[in-house]
Amino acid sequence: MKTKILLLLLSVSTLGFCQQTENIYSTKDKVDYFAKITDTLRQSGKNPGMAVAIIYKNQLVFKEVFGYRDVKNRLPVTNNTLFEIASLTKAFTGVIASQLEKQNKLNWDDKVVKYLPDFKLQDDYATQNATLKDLFTHNVGLAQHFYMIYGPQLTKSELLERIPFLSFNGSFRENFLYNNFMYAVAGMVEERVTNRTWHELMKDSIFTPLGMNHSFTKFDDFLNYKDMTISYKNDGSTVIPHHGTSEANAPSGNTTTSTINDMAIWAKMLANSGNLDGKEFLTKKQFDYLTSPFVVRYPSAKGFYGIGWNIDAERNVIYHKGSSPGQRSILTFQPSEGYAIVILTNQESPLPFLLEDYANKIFLENDFRRSSDYEKAIVRIANTKESILETYTIKDDLVLEELRNLNGRYVHPAYGTIEIDNINKKQFSFKYYGFKGSIKHNKELEFTAYVDHFMGKDKFKFRVLKGEDRSIVGIEVHMPYSVPLNFVKN
Repeated sequence: MKTKILLLLLSVSTLGFCQQTENIYSTKDKVDYFAKITDTLRQSGKNPGMAVAIIYKNQLVFKEVFGYRDVKNRLPVTNNTLFEIASLTKAFTGVIASQLEKQNKLNWDDKVVKYLPDFKLQDDYATQNATLKDLFTHNVGLAQHFYMIYGPQLTKSELLERIPFLSFNGSFRENFLYNNFMYAVAGMVEERVTNRTWHELMKDSIFTPLGMNHSFTKFDDFLNYKDMTISYKNDGSTVIPHHGTSEANAPSGNTTTSTINDMAIWAKMLANSGNLDGKEFLTKKQFDYLTSPFVVRYPSAKGFYGIGWNIDAERNVIYHKGSSPGQRSILTFQPSEGYAIVILTNQESPLPFLLEDYANKIFLENDFRRSSDYEKAIVRIANTKESILETYTIKDDLVLEELRNLNGRYVHPAYGTIEIDNINKKQFSFKYYGFKGSIKHNKELEFTAYVDHFMGKDKFKFRVLKGEDRSIVGIEVHMPYSVPLNFVKN
């Protein structure tokens, strides 16, 4: 076997493999080669911990754990170590809707307001015409509003009250716009038609029937679990505090955690088109609908989106990524080959996405070539030291006079509160929940807040707004994935 692997490595280092590879190397050879790549790149990428499972020809051919769930205490990753799976949750929420559709409790083309009369968007036409399918395919037109996820902790009713104040990007159904809040609304619809919580539906409709006995949807269950992961930055050693966002967003993937044992079960079912070990979990009609290419996401790359899944027509695979502070996950499958791979890590690094690409090529295309540029980028990211956040001084006395009353609280009806304070006469601090930093003057009444967050460094440009009497009445803040936001001085 070692000889075969050596020959494989030598071939890859030159011209790669031809189509005859399939006749030369067995499934075990492929598995061994992938395992060697994984272990090598884990070390060079300073990955603290990882769990991987591969289904091939409808059989579990690889399930391995690597490294530590807790680096400081040298606690290893096990088959039952809990990882945050983030947006991999969206497919679960879609399956619940599919089950309810099969039970005639809802229809994909039903209007959302039929079930949630209190559902309201900034666009009245979208409010009245948005369907359940629109929610699941990110086709409503609502901008992503990513930073609001890390802002106020909201209940479901509070989220519904704030959604009307969130801007659109274009018009209704104009283009694909990824949005977690619409999956939160979809979860509310599922609760409304069943009179049960989304957490109960996940457990009773998916986890228990499939035997996923160590998967949870409440973040407290993760925090109280003995074998849970610590989250790390790209360097593999700097801890990121756990941050389960508001309960309202659970159906979009902010609180769900699982193990490689459980996710291997889920992946095996998907690789076999909805069947698990000879037992039907999803009908062919359900499975085909959930994985249909409903909306164009990446036109140039033939990328589409179904119900909680990306459909890659270029690579002929179905997949989704999950990202939370300090953790990354990915699940990819191709039913025609009975193939699936799931990777869970407790690090921010894009390493699992490279490994997923390698696995797809090895098992589906018999392509063993390596991407040296991508591998070098992984190493570079792991070894890049974060800069120290600088404190800025405003030296222009005329500007300082204009900012005499800048300190205070500024409120947006959806995003919540920004706080600005005088550090001293010439310095100001900026705080938006976990985003904290210093303010730099650009020109006139335009500034940039350079902030630190457990997710890393960031910056928010803003403009001071004044009333007719020249008093400060608010700030216009440019947060990514949104139009400029007016925060009114409180």
